[in-house]
Amino acid sequence: MRKLPVPVLVLVSAFAAACGGSSSNSSPPPSGPVAGTIDGHTFTPTTTGDVKGLVAGSGATPCSLGPLGTAGVKALAVELTSYANACGDFASATCAFHPNAQTVTLLFAKLNTAAGGAEPALAPGTYPIAVSPAGVVLESPSTTVFHLAYAQAISTDGTCNGNSPTALTPAANGTLRIDSVAGPITGHVSVSFVNSATHAAAGTLEGDFSAPLCSGTVDVCALATLAIASGGGGTVPPELFCSTTGATCVP
Repeated sequence: MRKLPVPVLVLVSAFAAACGGSSSNSSPPPSGPVAGTIDGHTFTPTTTGDVKGLVAGSGATPCSLGPLGTAGVKALAVELTSYANACGDFASATCAFHPNAQTVTLLFAKLNTAAGGAEPALAPGTYPIAVSPAGVVLESPSTTVFHLAYAQAISTDGTCNGNSPTALTPAANGTLRIDSVAGPITGHVSVSFVNSATHAAAGTLEGDFSAPLCSGTVDVCALATLAIASGGGGTVPPELFCSTTGATCVP
């Protein structure tokens, strides 16, 4: 499966060192539909592109993560695109980039490391967006549940940058508010991006979203195993949320 609605690439390698932090509900900020500027391009996915979501989890059987033991995983992804059919990205068997396009993926995930690894619930709330996918947060000192809110943007040229575009990653102080995960996934995002290679400012995204759910499913345990094998850590390759091989440029 292509788009990874579970940022287990580093969740499984960083959760043991995480501590502190919690979610909180707050009054919704005044806003309109989500929009912004990505790498110099005006980005209005609700009017000129697509907004779709996906929710997946490990179910009754926790993921077996080798030396890390077992863990239950639940996560959502919201795909905001400058082109149609964002659900096609989730369904793609490869990492499908698009020429002359902008894509933003919002991720929210929970991981339960307790014995038995019950799948955790995704609760509405307002969560700080981590500047690195290693920024997992322990919900409270008395729990075994960690969460991660993260965002990544991709902007491509006419050849999809040779199927290796530079990822745009969050700057400090971004927030992701989740209002509903039942479908559509609704909420609000406020985030600025920087170029992960040069660290130069690379855009902003602000506003409310409503993402109808795609019908596809993913094997989150298989993706977690692949993530561990690929090394984890805090790196942010452009293929963070999809397979590291087989990238294609899809018209």
